[in-house]
Amino acid sequence: MKRQKRKEETKERILMIASECFSEKGYDSTSVEEICKRSGISKGGFFHHFPTKQALFLEILNNWLSNLDKEMEKIIEESENVYIALIRLSGIMKKVLKDSYGHLPLFLEFLSKAEKDKEVWKEIISHFKRYREYFRELIKRGIEEGSIKKSDPSILSQIIVSFSIGVLLQELLDPEGYNWEKISKKGIEFILSEVRK
Repeated sequence: MKRQKRKEETKERILMIASECFSEKGYDSTSVEEICKRSGISKGGFFHHFPTKQALFLEILNNWLSNLDKEMEKIIEESENVYIALIRLSGIMKKVLKDSYGHLPLFLEFLSKAEKDKEVWKEIISHFKRYREYFRELIKRGIEEGSIKKSDPSILSQIIVSFSIGVLLQELLDPEGYNWEKISKKGIEFILSEVRK
């Protein structure tokens, strides 16, 4: 039991240190040796948890998005209808920005790495597609329940995902320029104003 707990703690430490390294120096400039040194583990210990640096990189991405998914599901479950859920989901931007503060460069690093690495590209594209499908199905549900007017769920979903990514990128480039949480909420309200019943 203690051994398993130590393994989990070591893996979490590797993920945390690697996130910091990738944010500070980028993927290509961060070596497994540096991650090991800063984590206080051997290379064998690293490869016991992650077969490659790429696998580690992708697990960081997947963990970040998994936490986001849980928050989204909680908001949807607690909302009385889909329209209200979508407005409340815009408020999740505060959590995304807070959780990723200092690590948003890692988001750009994911995109940059995807351009050069086919496996990372496939993983990132699969997440974009998953979120588009997620919102498409949610919008369809809103149309069926009557909280959203009949509209094209695919186009509306694409607009919501594109807007959200745009806000994240702008926050990275100009963190103090605007209240990005407010921009996110007002933007989603504006997008949905034409389809609100």
